[in-house]
Amino acid sequence: MAKPFVKLFKTPNAYYCLDVNRNEFIQIEQCSFEYLQKVLSGSADCGKCGSILRTAAV
Repeated sequence: MAKPFVKLFKTPNAYYCLDVNRNEFIQIEQCSFEYLQKVLSGSADCGKCGSILRTAAV
């Protein structure tokens, strides 16, 4: 699996990723954030998170 080209960050109220290719901030669910952290670190367990990503109005 190729690693996504994103940067993850969180605030006290929400989780986000920056899609570097599209130059967009995307608000994501906590489980998606945790899954992407695992993907970026190389320890992903596929199929555990079924959340839908939605574009944040940032």
